[in-house]
Amino acid sequence: MLAAQAQAAVGNRAASVKLVNEAEQMIEHAGQRDPIDSTGVRAAIEKLKTAVQLDPRNDAAYVDLGFSYALLKEPAPAVDMYTRAVRINPSAANFKELADIYLRVGNPEEALMAANAGLGKDERNAGLYNARGMALTDLRRFDEAARDFRKALEIDPSMDAAKVNLDALGSGYGGRSTITKKKTASPAQ
Repeated sequence: MLAAQAQAAVGNRAASVKLVNEAEQMIEHAGQRDPIDSTGVRAAIEKLKTAVQLDPRNDAAYVDLGFSYALLKEPAPAVDMYTRAVRINPSAANFKELADIYLRVGNPEEALMAANAGLGKDERNAGLYNARGMALTDLRRFDEAARDFRKALEIDPSMDAAKVNLDALGSGYGGRSTITKKKTASPAQ
């Protein structure tokens, strides 16, 4: 009996992964339209919901659901889906996604906590340092933000977003920050 249940779970996992892959292709196609093909994104969401029904522990399905809801400018379900992904798999990558959605919805305190949690999993993740720097910028903690953007660039010198964000603070790449107020340039993710 247990062997049959285990085999069914493996089959469900494989079917769920296949649906996620198909949904990702649908999302990519919908995103190439101008304006975005919201009908295509909604169809992908339905496919992802089926993937979750088959395997409720498939964190990739929740990440893609969060991304899809963000594309449709539906912040509450986007945050919920990324939060579920982190509960299932508290990986640095999932915390990065959660920090990013919190930044997009204007919640820098939660973004800071998500970035910190992710850095606890992977202290060499340039994207998480950039996200934390953005949250710190929003919280007007500019010297700390500049330090995080520099750390992101130390880890990944090709990270253009961190370069743009550091320049937006006015501290320059590799320079010492003496920031007293935020400039008006918008940061990049």
